[in-house]
Amino acid sequence: MAMKYYFILIILTPLLLTQSLAADSDPDSDAYERGDFDPDSDAYERGDDDAALREWLPLAEQGHAQAQYLIGVMYDNGRGVSQDYRTAVKWYRLAAEQGHAGAQFNLGVMYYKGRGVTRDYETAMKWTSRAAEKGLAKAQYNLGVMYIWKGGLRRNLVPAHMWINIAAASDNLSDDEDALKARNALKILTDTMRPRQLRRAIRLAEECLLKNLKGC
Repeated sequence: MAMKYYFILIILTPLLLTQSLAADSDPDSDAYERGDFDPDSDAYERGDDDAALREWLPLAEQGHAQAQYLIGVMYDNGRGVSQDYRTAVKWYRLAAEQGHAGAQFNLGVMYYKGRGVTRDYETAMKWTSRAAEKGLAKAQYNLGVMYIWKGGLRRNLVPAHMWINIAAASDNLSDDEDALKARNALKILTDTMRPRQLRRAIRLAEECLLKNLKGC
């Protein structure tokens, strides 16, 4: 039986943690609510990273979460600036602390991979969980895979299945490839778990959705 659990790890881990793209927006950000910030910068779209940085940096310094997130993405990927994970983490954290789901997701990635920070799985799960509770399907998927790694494998397959099931049913995965990964992961877990575990995971997913993903 133990070999089955290690097989799950081998299959699912390479699918984990695809970084959010700059185009991913957070309509719950303060800037959106005020209507004074457009994340779809023409400069960024046409590849003029220097102009995008000049446009976004003053807004980020004023506390706009979406701009902070986008500056983090630029430092994370080395667009318009020298790649600098520590600076990316700084901007992601500022946006994440304001509740920006994309920044919370990316900050979870940075902690999981040890980019710009000391690797810390618990902190990675904390930030990923916050993004998952906001409905970000990528975060829900990642959180499910993180649960498989956390502590005893048998104990954590249930929450892993719950979150991956929720992600697979979502319509906000960024592309078909991500959706396929989630469905494949769900099938692997479903085929591996005991019936009692599976029933509990499905029930928990239903209850989580009824609670609007809060406190799951």
